[in-house]
Amino acid sequence: MFNKKNFGVIIILVIAIITALNVASHKEPQIIEPIVTVTPTPIVELTPTPEPTIIYEGTSPQRQSHFIEVTPKIAGEQGYVAFPKVVTVNNPPAIVMYYHGSTQRITTNFSEEVMKNMRTYGTFFTEKNVAFLASNQHGDNWGSKTAVEDSRALIKWVRERYKTSPDVYILGFSMGGMPAMRHVILYPKEVKRIALLAPAQQVETYTTGQIKLFRDVPLKVWHGTSDSNVPYWVTEELIAYFKKQNTPIEVVTLKGKIHWDVDLEYKEDVYKWFTMK
Repeated sequence: MFNKKNFGVIIILVIAIITALNVASHKEPQIIEPIVTVTPTPIVELTPTPEPTIIYEGTSPQRQSHFIEVTPKIAGEQGYVAFPKVVTVNNPPAIVMYYHGSTQRITTNFSEEVMKNMRTYGTFFTEKNVAFLASNQHGDNWGSKTAVEDSRALIKWVRERYKTSPDVYILGFSMGGMPAMRHVILYPKEVKRIALLAPAQQVETYTTGQIKLFRDVPLKVWHGTSDSNVPYWVTEELIAYFKKQNTPIEVVTLKGKIHWDVDLEYKEDVYKWFTMK
């Protein structure tokens, strides 16, 4: 039965329903974020800047294009130069100065055995970024200053024309052992290391002070025990003299080797000696 009380309840319910419908219809609008496409930055591979190089023009031996050969004559003395064809500016080649034996001559005739040897040395050292030089040094000599100056003149000639490092290594064979030693004695600050192969010597001509110079210029000797041209006892005398002056010397004793077994055969060992730290 209808009465005022029921009517009031109905009115309240209607108002509640209407209010609920209004609230539902007025929700906050949904914000849709725009889709942004990001293009990745490409990875750029940096190419190392090549080191500056110098390419020298000149004549190369057949099938040996990595170096050039030059045969200058300086003050009447024939020279031989093997120099790397391509030189890195920041790592230029050192110099090996070769002092030849008494029966050898530096010429321009590469059919001669000695010049074949020079070419073999040149091929080997230039592959390792080392220039190889040899001067005729007035032929036979007994460690004269003249022979040393011939070699220094050739070094100067090369440095005026090619880029080199300050390092000079001395290599002496047979009688060349004497001018090689003299080079160090006269100009110790110019030489980094010295190697001697079956070397002739006149030990009695060296003073105490001269031997002590080899404390700063390390010396290594290779000598065969069956050498009849320069007997092994010559090196034994040198060892004793260095020991007396409290100066180090390294010696490789080659059992049964003769004089002509000790030259080109040990070039790899000589190179390691020159470049060891």
